[in-house]
Amino acid sequence: GGLHLTATASWNDGRDVTNNIPLRHIPPVFGSVRTYWEQGVMDVGAEFWWAATKPFNDLPPDEQAKVGVNYTPDGTPAWQRLDLAAIARPSNRFMITLRLENVFDLNYRTFASAISAPGRNLIVSGRLLF
Repeated sequence: GGLHLTATASWNDGRDVTNNIPLRHIPPVFGSVRTYWEQGVMDVGAEFWWAATKPFNDLPPDEQAKVGVNYTPDGTPAWQRLDLAAIARPSNRFMITLRLENVFDLNYRTFASAISAPGRNLIVSGRLLF
């Protein structure tokens, strides 16, 4: 029981040493922070997901040509997303989860994804063990 906190961060770097250019598909720094309160049959929590900008000059030349399609003239924008969740375990065999993703309905795009849009997700799920 009690309060829990976890955090992650990822940083990658890669260069084509022959041509001295950045490699493709190397994401900017990104990570998450998660906290939740566990009390008996109920957990409630929040997750904060984020990514830093990736400057235009850190993109390889073939990717720089995609300005307006996948990138802005500045590279990739930073983004943040907040999610909330609650889990109830009324018995040892049954669990209900309620999750709201992107609480503030912000526009974001994970790196190398073709999907960029605001929108919230509401997820309700149940788990029954038998």
